[in-house]
Amino acid sequence: MIADVNGGPVAPLAGTAGALAPLLAQVARALADGAQARGGPVPAGGPPAVEAAVRAVLGATAAPRDGVGADAALLDLTRVLAAGAADPADPASRIAHLHCPPLAVAVAADVAVAALNQSMDSWDQAPAATVIEQEVIAALAELVGYDKEKAAGVMTGGGTESNLMGLLLARDARPGPVRVFCSPYAHFTIARNAMVLGLGPNAVTPVRTEADSRMDLAALRDALAASPERAVVVATAGTTDLGTIDPIDEIVSVAREFGAWVHVDAAYGGGALFSRRLSALLKGIDQADSVGLDLHKIGWQPAPAGVFLTRQRKSFAPLAMSAAYLNPVDDEEAGFPSLLGLSLRTTRRADAFRIAVTFRAFGLSTLGDFVDTCHQLTLSAAAAIAAAPRLELLAPPILTTVVFRYRAKSDVDKVNAALRRQLIVWTAVVGRTERAARDLAEADTAESVRHPHRPRPGAGRRRRGRRSAGEQMTDRLDDADPAAVAEFAAMENLLRCWIRETNVPRPDGDRLSLSLKSSGITLEAVVTHWSAAGWHRFGEVLVAGHGPADLATVAALIAREAGFGSGESVSGADLVARILDSARRTAEFVAGRRAEPRDPEGTTPVAPDAQESGRHARRGGAGVRAGAAWIFCAALVRGGAGDCQF
Repeated sequence: MIADVNGGPVAPLAGTAGALAPLLAQVARALADGAQARGGPVPAGGPPAVEAAVRAVLGATAAPRDGVGADAALLDLTRVLAAGAADPADPASRIAHLHCPPLAVAVAADVAVAALNQSMDSWDQAPAATVIEQEVIAALAELVGYDKEKAAGVMTGGGTESNLMGLLLARDARPGPVRVFCSPYAHFTIARNAMVLGLGPNAVTPVRTEADSRMDLAALRDALAASPERAVVVATAGTTDLGTIDPIDEIVSVAREFGAWVHVDAAYGGGALFSRRLSALLKGIDQADSVGLDLHKIGWQPAPAGVFLTRQRKSFAPLAMSAAYLNPVDDEEAGFPSLLGLSLRTTRRADAFRIAVTFRAFGLSTLGDFVDTCHQLTLSAAAAIAAAPRLELLAPPILTTVVFRYRAKSDVDKVNAALRRQLIVWTAVVGRTERAARDLAEADTAESVRHPHRPRPGAGRRRRGRRSAGEQMTDRLDDADPAAVAEFAAMENLLRCWIRETNVPRPDGDRLSLSLKSSGITLEAVVTHWSAAGWHRFGEVLVAGHGPADLATVAALIAREAGFGSGESVSGADLVARILDSARRTAEFVAGRRAEPRDPEGTTPVAPDAQESGRHARRGGAGVRAGAAWIFCAALVRGGAGDCQF
C-alpha cells in the first residue's frame, strides 16, 4: 500500500489482499461496454473519430495534476480503448491482421505475471518463473525437432528480436565478414537488423524465387558459390502475405555444402508445428541452426510471445556475461541458474508463464485442432472468393491468409486501396500487400504444380494464349447459373474434405479415382491443381461407367461410405438434405450479389449506405463459409468417422 505523507491510504498495490478482484471486474465490464459501443470488429469513423473519442476522455493532457480515482480512470479509458480497438475476436469478423485473439486463460495468466512483476534477468527476482521458462523452451525445442538436452532458447519480444539474435549469433559464430541470403519476400527486419549489426547496407542478397514465391534452390547455390564472404541463409516459414514457406529441408542441404548458418524465420508459420496435418510444411526446420517463433500470431497468446531457439546451446556463447548484481559466478556455481546470457534484454517479463498455462490447459493436440480449424476456415473463404465473379484469388492459401482483390475494370490498385480503407473503418480488418506484376501474373498458375510446393520446370513461364485454372474457373462462373456455381463449389468442398479425412494420396496423373467400397462405385475427378495445403481444384466429376455426377449423388455416396446410416447419430438422408439446402442458400446468395446495385469503381468505392452494406457483407460472408463441406465435416465429427480435426 502506498500512503500519502499523512499516512492515509492512497493506492493499493497489486499484491494487497482484495485489491485486484474489484478492479478486474471493472475492466471486464468496461471491455463489454466498449465492444457494444464499437458494434463490430473495428471502430467506425476512421482516425478522426477515434482520436476525438480518446481526447474526449483524456481531456487536456494524459498526465493531469490531479487524478479522478482508480475506478473512473479504469472504466473510462478501458471503454474508449475497447470501443476504438480492432478486435480479432469480434463475432462479426474473427479476422485479424496478423496477431490472433488471445485465449481467455492466457490473458488471465498474464494478469498473474503483471501482478507479480518478475524480471527474468536473475534467479533472485524470478525463482519459479526461471524454471517455467526453461521448461517451456525445452518443450518448444522438442516441438521444432531439436534435442532438448542440446538446444537452448529464450523468450523474445517477437520476430524482429528473434531475427536479430539469429543474425547476431551467426555473425559471431566464426570470424570474418558475413553476407546474408534470403528471399525477396523475407521479412523487412532481416535487412534492418543487418544494418543494426553493422554488416552494411549491401550485406543482404535477395535470392530469386520460383513461381510459387519460394526460394529457388539453384539460384541459392549459385549465389553462395559466388560469394567470398561467410554466408548466413534465412529461410522464411510463412511470409506475411501469401504465407509462403521456403523449402527448408533443401535449403539446409544447400547451405551445408558451403558451411552456411541457417536461420528460419517462422514467426508466422511456426504455429503449423502444432498441427499434424500442416507440420510437414516445415520439414527440415529441425536441422536449422536457429529458429524464431511467435506464439502471438498462431498460438493464441497475448503479445509479446516471441521465442528464439538454437540447435546447439554453445551458439549462445557470444552473449555470455556475468554481472555481480545479477548473476555472479559463485552463485551460478552454487546452483542458482541465470538466463541473462541468453537474451539481449536485461529486464524481461515472465512471458513463458502464460504459454505454460495454455499448454497445460489444452495440450498440444487441442492447439493443433485450433490451427486446423483456422486453416479450414481459410480454405473455405478462398473457395468463396474463387466462386465470386468480381473477386480474384491471387494464390491458393497455405496457412491462414487469403490474398485476393476486387476485379476493377480500371485503376485496379486505386480501387482496391479505397475499398480496403472503407472496410477497415466499419466492417473488418483487411491487410494489404503489394506484389510486382510478374508475381500477380504467375500467382494463378496453380494447375502446373504437381508436387507439394514444387512447380514443374517452366511453371512460371505462361504459354502464349494459355489461360490459368483461376482464369478458366472465373470464366466458367462469370456466366454460370448461380445454382451451378453453388453446386460446383459444394461438390469440390465435399471432395476436399473426404480426401483430407481419408488421407487420399496425390494422384500420379491428372485424374483422381475414389473407390467407394460400400456402394461398389468409383468417383473420378479431373485434377486441375493438387495443393499441399488441401486446397485442391477439380474439373469434371464423374461416376465411373455412368457419366457426370451431380451434388446429390456425390453427397449420398460419400455419406454412405462414411457410415451415416439410419442407426447413426446423423442419417445419410438428413446429411444429403442439409448439404443440398446449403447449396441452395449459397445459390441465392450468389444471385443476390450479382443483382445487387453497386458502383465500386466510382467516386464512392462501396455501396452508398455503408452500414447496411456492411451488414449484408457480414451475412453473406458467413453464409458462404457455412457451406456443404462444413456440414459434412461436422457430421464426420458427430458420427465418429474419419480423423476430422476441425
